[in-house]
Amino acid sequence: MAKDIADIEYERQRADKPLFYDRVRTVQEWLLIGKPVSDIIMNIAQNWNIGERQAHRYIREARKLFIEQNKAKSDEKLAFHISVRTSLYAKALHDKDIKTALAIMKDTAELEGLYTKKLEVFGNKDKPVPFQLILKVNDDEEEGEGDDTE
Repeated sequence: MAKDIADIEYERQRADKPLFYDRVRTVQEWLLIGKPVSDIIMNIAQNWNIGERQAHRYIREARKLFIEQNKAKSDEKLAFHISVRTSLYAKALHDKDIKTALAIMKDTAELEGLYTKKLEVFGNKDKPVPFQLILKVNDDEEEGEGDDTE
């Protein structure tokens, strides 16, 4: 038997915090797999009995959570990415996929700073080539640390 609109409105209840964040995490997973926003809204409306406006709120909260999760310090992010690559490397070796294992090793070595970047500037002998070199300082370092110039 089809439900009347008034019955649907009556059945809607406010989600408690654990349910709300569980739903936000589910929306994050849908976003990560590339599900179109229109499909996410439809899934939310059908599965959670929520209106379109509230569905958009879940999507906004999921995106905000992505930002918060990515504010981790660079050392933590680096450690995570190296750990993921270590796991992928082990899987590639187990699968005897040497080409992938080598690519993972090269990528890990680059993350760890084992390769140096070479900068070559060419120009006329009489006229120097203008360029600007911008170095990013690690956010975790204290101000002035590692600065030998005065």
